[in-house]
Amino acid sequence: NGENETGLQRLLGLIAEDVIQIPVIGELLANRDDKGRPDSVNYDRIAVALIPLLKNLNDRLTALETK
Repeated sequence: NGENETGLQRLLGLIAEDVIQIPVIGELLANRDDKGRPDSVNYDRIAVALIPLLKNLNDRLTALETK
């Protein structure tokens, strides 16, 4: 569509190379191709992976608020 964005749908996504670098869980959230290169993201696992992180942030915020 050249430089014209009219009529184009905007979508959000993640880059497999970035996702796979996330410590501890990156390998669970992204897949590698037959040459070992990151090539896709397991979007169905993203929300589940965020639950412990959000809980940790909430616990830290609560601790700060009670000081």
